[in-house]
Amino acid sequence: MLSIENNKLKRMRNDYLLPLRLRLESYLLSPILVERNAVAEIQCIIEPYGREYYVASIVSQKRLADDLKESLMQNKAFKEAVLHETH
Repeated sequence: MLSIENNKLKRMRNDYLLPLRLRLESYLLSPILVERNAVAEIQCIIEPYGREYYVASIVSQKRLADDLKESLMQNKAFKEAVLHETH
């Protein structure tokens, strides 16, 4: 039973991470400067993970999610980029 739940959670995380990766890639090509700047800031946080956050692994996905959450709380520029806030 636990294995089935873990697989469901892993699939759900994968379902969230795939669109995130695709959305980030699409914003790199945006004609809107603020979107390109925002994605550049977000990629600075994600880049150290390399291809690790593409892997459907509970440990790597949880670590990425935890680090993204921490970055939102600790890094004002990152939060502004993610939320598209402007001064």
